[in-house]
Amino acid sequence: MLRLLLALASLVAPVVARAEARWSTNFEGSKSLAKRQGKPLMVALVPEGFGGGGRRLNATLLDKASAAATRGFSPVLLLDSNGGSQFRRRYGLGEGPYVVYLEPSGTLVARTFGSMWPQDLVETSERARWMRANWKRVDALRRQGKASPADLAALAEGYAMRGREPEAAALLAQAVAKKAPASALCNAYTALGDSRRCRYDFVAAAPFYQKALDHSASLRQRRRTQYRLAICYFRTNQPYRSQPILTELANAPDVPAPQREFVERLMERTPPVFGPVQSRGSRR
Repeated sequence: MLRLLLALASLVAPVVARAEARWSTNFEGSKSLAKRQGKPLMVALVPEGFGGGGRRLNATLLDKASAAATRGFSPVLLLDSNGGSQFRRRYGLGEGPYVVYLEPSGTLVARTFGSMWPQDLVETSERARWMRANWKRVDALRRQGKASPADLAALAEGYAMRGREPEAAALLAQAVAKKAPASALCNAYTALGDSRRCRYDFVAAAPFYQKALDHSASLRQRRRTQYRLAICYFRTNQPYRSQPILTELANAPDVPAPQREFVERLMERTPPVFGPVQSRGSRR
């Protein structure tokens, strides 16, 4: 934690080290350079107070496993006192941690709530790369009536990551009707839930995460969705819904240790509903 605070406090330096990636703290300078190089930007917005979500995002940025997420992007890290507040106003973002992907011109590619773990960040960056490379082609197929069900789900996910929820919901309904693959539907529902979380609307996000959970086609998708859904229920004071999910995550051997530790801390702050909860570490 000391290392993190010292690194973020040294904002007089134009560039700071983050694991294997180098994160600039100068958005306008990075944007000008990215425009000359034709390179997209990846902007991490870190809340000034280092709340729970901010701490998780910071831990993710420091993790070596996150270095792959910045591949192909110019990474920028902003605190609210170092240009973050202006950036939030410019792109219509609320409080909290965010990761935003921009074209070299500054046009929004995707944005997501930044309370995430390294593998989530890597996957989100992969989706942003896919959208940059394929968006126009797939959208043209849609307009011609030639898009596959999986394409429709991918477009729904992309619109959701841009904050264009009505278009995303309409495309997702088409993808469901045409029986798109479960994994593609899961990603689209998750993106819609994340879009609501970007507005701090945890009540509205929960149903989308529940649908994503119903369509999860892999254990990785299930765990990712369970975590998001549990956070929504926790933030909206629904312990009878969050506790069973947290219990499963805490006892799952496939959940990484840092994430499991955070889940167990949430369990300690959740009023007991179904009796005492036994964490994985307390098993005999």
